Amino acid sequence: MAHGSKIGPRSTVNVESNLTIGDGTRISWEVQLMDTDFHRITRPNGDALAHTAPIQLGRHVLVGTGSMILKGVRIGDGAVIAAGSVVTRDVDAGEIVGGNPAKPLGVAANWE
Repeated sequence: MAHGSKIGPRSTVNVESNLTIGDGTRISWEVQLMDTDFHRITRPNGDALAHTAPIQLGRHVLVGTGSMILKGVRIGDGAVIAAGSVVTRDVDAGEIVGGNPAKPLGVAANWE
């Protein structure tokens, strides 16, 4: 884990491919980080969907309690994830997102 980063109690990290956590990132309690679906899904034509993809958390990211970050998501530096969010898509640097699925709520200049 990167310098100054913290993961809160009762959080779950399930990594099959890769997880990157930037300096100063704070992950609250009861957060789930999952870079895998834990199963494989096949379409009717026989094509298999990717069941795992890396997660990347930038520097100084804040992840609120009870949030879930799913496979293949990249979260930019300084982004804020509101409590209880389900993040299924990339989050830009400094962006504030929330909800299920997480949607843009605004922009953060900084957080403490």
